[in-house]
Amino acid sequence: MGFFQGTKQARGGIRQPLAPGQPLGRYRLQRMLASGGFSLVYLAQDANGAQVAIKEYLPANLATRKGGTAVPTVSASTGIAHLMVPVRDEAALRSAERDPRLSTEVCEAADAESLYLFTVRGEGDVMARMFDRFPTIWEDPATGSAAGPLGAYLARHGLAGMPGRVVIAQGEMIGRPSFLHVLVAPDGDSWAIEVEGGVRPTGEGAFFF
Repeated sequence: MGFFQGTKQARGGIRQPLAPGQPLGRYRLQRMLASGGFSLVYLAQDANGAQVAIKEYLPANLATRKGGTAVPTVSASTGIAHLMVPVRDEAALRSAERDPRLSTEVCEAADAESLYLFTVRGEGDVMARMFDRFPTIWEDPATGSAAGPLGAYLARHGLAGMPGRVVIAQGEMIGRPSFLHVLVAPDGDSWAIEVEGGVRPTGEGAFFF
């Protein structure tokens, strides 16, 4: 499990760790275990006493801690896994660049197809960018297989007015803007998800066997 957040840096570039007792999802932080070039690793424990190691990513240009809370970065899937990466604001999302090496390394570690960066702009309004695991795609203009899981993620954490309906804007930064409409409703202890959007033909062809 990882928590993607930025952090303010103290003088000398030392990142300040989260305090013991900080809730992280369903876990509560006990102490910091280690720190690295762009992450901190904590020991945390759930209500049943099970202990886990949690990594907090620290790209300060993309994200910051808000009110002492932690918004998790998790791999979510409705068939193809994508890593949900919350970003601080729209300006930070627009300025994000895909790093070929790190994108591949992080996706491999999370067993995910892509990094699905997103920011909440208001109720029912989200902007997202998909950085693929492989350079052949690089950045996708519209990713339905990630929009559905993102809808469930937003509903679970009460973001963007979810559960309900949200429009995910994607593709603008590569000149191919798209709008994915996602509807999420409770379904027992899970979520019922619908994803829809218009299409525009860009080519056609035929296969002969």
